[in-house]
Amino acid sequence: MTKFVTKDPNSQLASIIKGYYIEETSRSLLLRLPNSISFWVPKRYVDSPFTSDKGIVQEFIIENFILKKIGLLSPR
Repeated sequence: MTKFVTKDPNSQLASIIKGYYIEETSRSLLLRLPNSISFWVPKRYVDSPFTSDKGIVQEFIIENFILKKIGLLSPR
């Protein structure tokens, strides 16, 4: 895990991502980590509310399955 990805203490199936909201479509969110890595994630795997404010760091709870597919978690 990176310093921007931590385990969700309330779930073994999800992790907390600290990053910025960039944009969204009807099905996906574009997020950016503080180290400038950007990635799309399907909204159905985001388990937390978020705001469309682009200037603040937010905590996104995202299912580990998709984080592994994206490459932010190592497959174990």
